[in-house]
Amino acid sequence: ETVFENWAYRYTEHMKTIGFRYTSETWIIDRLCRFLAEFDADDLNPTLFEQWCATQHAMHPSTSYSHQRVIFNLCLYRRRFEPDCFVPDASRFPKRRPWRIPVIIGPSDINRMLHITERRRSHSTVPLQMPMLRLAVVLLYTAGLRHGELLRLQLGDIDVESGTAIIRESKFYKSRVVPLSSDAQRELQTYLKQRLAKPWNISNDAPLIGGHRHSKTIHVYSAHATGEAIRKLCIAAGVGDAHGRLPRVQDFRHSFAVQA
Repeated sequence: ETVFENWAYRYTEHMKTIGFRYTSETWIIDRLCRFLAEFDADDLNPTLFEQWCATQHAMHPSTSYSHQRVIFNLCLYRRRFEPDCFVPDASRFPKRRPWRIPVIIGPSDINRMLHITERRRSHSTVPLQMPMLRLAVVLLYTAGLRHGELLRLQLGDIDVESGTAIIRESKFYKSRVVPLSSDAQRELQTYLKQRLAKPWNISNDAPLIGGHRHSKTIHVYSAHATGEAIRKLCIAAGVGDAHGRLPRVQDFRHSFAVQA
């Protein structure tokens, strides 16, 4: 274990101890550790940091900034114990660009999207594809779920009798109970008739929606898969803003807030 790897471990454990999930940040730090290992470097220095930053040339400036900021915070933490350790110059980090303005979706847009899911048949290798996509659109729009919250929903999190869903350990490890609209409850009951039928896995910890290509076991969807499916659905339904921009999955949450 190198000097930098030791401090990387101490820092990530510290952040998790005080309540942060710190998953993506840990991945960024591990990426830098692997980069240093390629040079047989025991510790981070200005030259190696600049070389690592140069590998991010294809990234969006805001993403590159966030990656470099993670390392900056790690080095600041280390400086509490080693005042002379290297800390990157934050003034040289890429300038962040403004946040992307969300595309707000209205009821008519949702109706067109749902109409597309009714007309299209699921492929034989993924028979629940369209029902899952339809339910995803309904829950994102009517319950204001985050993308990850939707993907992590399990069958045991749904209470059909009370018309609620439990969102477990989301942002900052907080859980909450989300009431479902009458429309969402109706869509959910229709979907569950297919989801709970044979041959699918129906244990409480099984995903509510998920991937099942050439399989009888439904597994957790990747964020990319659902994002791409919803993007294609928006194109087919002609959903977008006046500039032709398509809504992202998180824009459904923005739209939920606006409609509420």
